Amino acid sequence: MTALDIRPVTVDDAGELLTLRRAAFVTEAQQYGDPNIPPLTQTLKELKADLTADGVITLGAWGGHRLVGSIRVLVEGGKATLGRCAVAPDLQGKGIGTVLLSAILPTLPDGIEEVWV
Repeated sequence: MTALDIRPVTVDDAGELLTLRRAAFVTEAQQYGDPNIPPLTQTLKELKADLTADGVITLGAWGGHRLVGSIRVLVEGGKATLGRCAVAPDLQGKGIGTVLLSAILPTLPDGIEEVWV
């Protein structure tokens, strides 16, 4: 894997992010026997709204021109909730999720007292 470019995901990246999340979360849906988990049912319109919502930070990991991973954090008061960590299925187990987790923590605003995963 070449070096990753970690940067905020924008509305322009929403289609690629939606595809990445759906590919990454299929296995989880199969484990639970429920295809109706939020990462699989979220629409493109809903995702675009989420990307611009107050208190939401979404970072992506690009390998070249391909979005290969992402992580989202919701900041509410003194609490930050991490979630929707997704890595392309063909690249899972290569440390991309760890890189994203390490990258998102410094983006949290001052005053965060709790980080939930």
